[in-house]
Amino acid sequence: MPDPQTQAQPQAERAPVSRHGRLNRACAIVWLLAGVCGSEFVLGRLISRDNQFDPLNLLVLRTVSVSLLTWAGVTFAWRRRIALTRANLVVTGLVVGLGVVEAGLRIVPAVRAFRHQMREAELRMPHARLHHALRPSVRGTATWGGIRVEYATNSLGFRDRNVRDVAKTTTSDDRVLLLGDSFTEGVGIPFDKTFAGLLPDALRAHGDDVEVLNGGNAGYFPRLYRRRLDDFLAAGFATDVVVVLLDVTDVHDAAVRYRDWDCFSGAEVASMESERASRAWKGIWNEEMGSLYQALYPRLVRRLRDWRTPPAGDPWAWLADRETCAWTEARFRDRDWVAQGVRLCQTELAEIQEQCARSGAAMLLVIFPEPTQLASARSSNVHRESFAEFADSRDLTFVDLYPVFGALTDWRTHFIRGDNHWNEAGHQLVAQTLCEALAPVVSGIKTEEGAP
Repeated sequence: MPDPQTQAQPQAERAPVSRHGRLNRACAIVWLLAGVCGSEFVLGRLISRDNQFDPLNLLVLRTVSVSLLTWAGVTFAWRRRIALTRANLVVTGLVVGLGVVEAGLRIVPAVRAFRHQMREAELRMPHARLHHALRPSVRGTATWGGIRVEYATNSLGFRDRNVRDVAKTTTSDDRVLLLGDSFTEGVGIPFDKTFAGLLPDALRAHGDDVEVLNGGNAGYFPRLYRRRLDDFLAAGFATDVVVVLLDVTDVHDAAVRYRDWDCFSGAEVASMESERASRAWKGIWNEEMGSLYQALYPRLVRRLRDWRTPPAGDPWAWLADRETCAWTEARFRDRDWVAQGVRLCQTELAEIQEQCARSGAAMLLVIFPEPTQLASARSSNVHRESFAEFADSRDLTFVDLYPVFGALTDWRTHFIRGDNHWNEAGHQLVAQTLCEALAPVVSGIKTEEGAP
């Protein structure tokens, strides 16, 4: 007669085995769904712009997806094994833990970027004729390289000391309109410390009461300078002097960056306004956000490198590899677009000069070097030579800031560290130089107005 205890023992053992089988089967389904949902085809529709991933993220995504699908197959095939249950618990804990860390490293910067985009949306907007512009009569915070600066704009959408309405004609003795890009806008610097904010007081010290309007905007180039002046004059506003600050990067912008762009339609502007938030959120995966790989691997490599060789180098050296601002150097100046960009810029500057002549305004053309030009062994370059010749041929008042910055003991003290834009000392130097150039022009205007 069989022993009852012997018969009961297999039944007691089958119960936990059955429970482990159901648990492992459920885990296999979870891993299968995670592998499918984590594939590039599904995530591409959720978080990637245009369903495209950079190579590193694509490699990580495929590796994780294939690993999850493989583990799902192993779990289902050996679902009755108790040891696999323990392995699943370990893998689950590991995946959840890494997932939480990865999500934190990606989502936290993404939320910050989203907030930054929204702050920028309060200040900047797409524009049909100007590509983009500052919104008129608003206050907000702009970020440049981690530097947060409070902004205010006037009724024209120009950066200003305070929100104010700009009159058609100035109540001061004279008005100066500045046209330029991010250098003129004064990115990363409080308005009162920019050369545009310093100029009125500097000119007042010379006995001149002058209103200065800052029409500079990051990313602009001569075609947009001319359009901004067109809009300004067409709206009935008047100025006595127009100062155009020509950046080195303007040549690249004219020939390459904006080569295929002329204007936006009203529908395109509306679409860009409405899609700004969604584009910021979709940047979680593809933008320079955090990830475990980006957080750990570069730091490990950097520590090993620094341990073997102490860190050294110029924070501005990376700019020498950007053809947008380094096209004046030997390695880039043979690019096909250089001559075309110079020609396009000169054509637009000539039209600006004609506009000034028709409106009775004087015009000054200002050029200045960036760190790449200051660090170069070459004392002259195509940028300086071509526009000096252009100004001479057009009888333009020409202000060359190359020798001004070149005479500094250390030009690095006048630029934001690791950036090609001026710091407060740089803006003060530019304000002093422009004041010296503008004072006789403004005095000449007053003399002409006072003549019988």
